[in-house]
Amino acid sequence: YYVKDAAKFTTFFLENDLCGLFNAGSGEANTWNDMARYVFKAMGKKEAIEYIPMPEDLIGKYQNYTCADKAHFQKQAKEKNLTFTNDFSFESGVEDYVTNYLLKEERW
Repeated sequence: YYVKDAAKFTTFFLENDLCGLFNAGSGEANTWNDMARYVFKAMGKKEAIEYIPMPEDLIGKYQNYTCADKAHFQKQAKEKNLTFTNDFSFESGVEDYVTNYLLKEERW
C-alpha cells in the first residue's frame, strides 16, 4: 500500500473492531521497473533506467519479490461482512508522492 492507504487500513481496524496480525498491501506484486517507470512518468521525463550488478554482500540476502498475502484479512473481513478498498493503485500512489512531495522539494 501507499502510505495514505496504509493509514486508512489501520484506521479501518480501529473503526471495525478487527484484531490480529494482517499483511497490509494490495495483494499484487509490482517490480522496481514499474516503480521507476511511474516515477519518470509523474516527473514528465523520458525513461532512463540503468542497471547495476547486485553487490556481492547482498546476494542471497535481498528479497527480490514481495506480495502481501491478504487471505487472513479477507477471511476475517468476510466473516464480519466488511470490505476495504484502497484509494491508490501502485501507479497513482507513486504519482501522488512524486507530484505532491518530491517535486515540491519539501524536506522535513
